[in-house]
Amino acid sequence: MSESPTQPKEHEYIIPRAYVFRGQGTSWYQPFIYALGWTCGWLLMHLLYPLFSFQRTGTKTFPRTGGVLVVSNHQSYLDPMIVGITAPREIHYMARETLFLGGLKQTILENVNAFPVKRGRGDKQTIRHCVERLKAGHVVNIFAEGTRTEDGTLQPLHRSFALIVSMAQVPIVPCVIDGSFEAWPKGQKFPHWHTLRIRYGPTIRYDELKDLSGEEMARLLRVRMLELQEAMRSPHAARSRARFEAESVKV
Repeated sequence: MSESPTQPKEHEYIIPRAYVFRGQGTSWYQPFIYALGWTCGWLLMHLLYPLFSFQRTGTKTFPRTGGVLVVSNHQSYLDPMIVGITAPREIHYMARETLFLGGLKQTILENVNAFPVKRGRGDKQTIRHCVERLKAGHVVNIFAEGTRTEDGTLQPLHRSFALIVSMAQVPIVPCVIDGSFEAWPKGQKFPHWHTLRIRYGPTIRYDELKDLSGEEMARLLRVRMLELQEAMRSPHAARSRARFEAESVKV
């Protein structure tokens, strides 16, 4: 039997309706929806305290105003929630496009500042969303490694974040998460107990970045993240450093 020409193929993805930004600053009720989402995340982490003990440091130096790009490593599915409930300001973040299936779920995602990203492909629309929000004075979080780590070490950073910084002309706050790899590593169905830690580093001002190439910016940021991981005494720090030095020699 031949395939119907109107039936989408299995690998195709159709967005039921266009993405609409309903997040920070768009309505009087949006802060309540974001606060509700934040509270649910906070309660979940604390209700699961026997499963996850939680530590955060470095938020005192976090910029209180203006656009900021928070660049974090990516250890597990827990990471967006960890960043969201620890950052001192509302966070805007990417979510895979397959989560935007229309209906109430998409509306909630739009209200809590999420926007779709096409994974594994260049996505000019996502970069535009990032730049627009940064220029509007918001905080955007990206996982510049692009995917979750396989072994807990810091991975090479995709240089697309450098393009975002150059276009938006904003500072970067490096951020390192530790412990979520042990709690929920790639390939494991459910999380288990482990201490979760997050450390925000000193702000890297745009003046320090504006004359750097994408490769130089990625190297600088990775070094700062390595230093944060070492300051946390992460069990992955030594291997992250060794990996970085080995990759630097190859270049």
